[in-house]
Amino acid sequence: MKTIKFNLDMNNRMIRSVDEFYEHFNIDDVYELYEANILQKWLRIQGKSELADQLDHIDENGLSDKIMGILSIFGFSVSDAELKTYGYLYKQAYKKRLALSDQQEKMFEKSITFYHEYYVSLKTRLIEFEDFNIQKTWSREGSPTQQTKISTPRTKIMNQLYYENAFNVASVMFDLMKDNMTPEQQGREKKEARRRLEFLKITVNEIANTSLELFNLDALNFFNEFIDKKPIIIMCCLMNAELREVIWNQLDVEEKLSRFATDEQMFNRLKPYLYMYQGSTDGRWKDLGEKEKSYLVIHMSSGCRVGEMERPNVEYDHTEIEGEYEIMQGLIFKSTSSIQYVYYLEV
Repeated sequence: MKTIKFNLDMNNRMIRSVDEFYEHFNIDDVYELYEANILQKWLRIQGKSELADQLDHIDENGLSDKIMGILSIFGFSVSDAELKTYGYLYKQAYKKRLALSDQQEKMFEKSITFYHEYYVSLKTRLIEFEDFNIQKTWSREGSPTQQTKISTPRTKIMNQLYYENAFNVASVMFDLMKDNMTPEQQGREKKEARRRLEFLKITVNEIANTSLELFNLDALNFFNEFIDKKPIIIMCCLMNAELREVIWNQLDVEEKLSRFATDEQMFNRLKPYLYMYQGSTDGRWKDLGEKEKSYLVIHMSSGCRVGEMERPNVEYDHTEIEGEYEIMQGLIFKSTSSIQYVYYLEV
């Protein structure tokens, strides 16, 4: 039977050859032709069965992966493919709003290129950000690695915390690592931590102000890229109302964040940036911050309470705080034991 040849309708043109296909390539039309299996049939008629076969075997984990797969098969570089993928997903997400003419389409492509490149530059800042080198200061059994150097009062506290939760041993051990530091060295370390944290907050706020829609498309990948090795970046995102909402809406993020505060390794990566208060307040509220400032509560021990200066009658225990990363306006703290504590960040 004679093969019936047909042309592709792409980019408002009739495409008759592979050369014309590449010349007028348009991912919007190409994806629709791919989904309808028309593109694969056309390629086989054109003698490009190997390309058609590759298209038939694209890993279909999601729309983004399929678009990237199509673009890579047709020879686009990773950066160009990523750019076109963002553009396609953006247009699909905001199709009703965009209804573009040809001229507007070109302007839109330039705009997407600019904003994508700027978003990538902001993300690169975060990728290249040098976090503190936190050495492992705990063992799986909770045994101290420098037990001979621990003073008797600290040993007592460590043992009490160990029986409550092995996580707390890691927390105490991190502090023990600073025992050999002079007050001046500790002061320099805290100052450096504040400087780094401010840099991160400025960068993530810039993402929210200029690249929120691109962040929305990249959010799950962004989260997975940073949560294990640079969790302070995710904490900074949770400080920003817009980025916080996007992150919380991602699949599986809530479960991972709920476990985060009791994961020794990840928590220790945050320690240089955190404020911490430990001690008894005799059941009375103690101001931990300033009334006009906000604070992200990271972790607290059982039995104590936190609240806000403006609403002292509303209090939260650790079951309401753990894994929620609540933001408190003017943080206050209440405890009845010398070993109760809270860790928090200034927003």
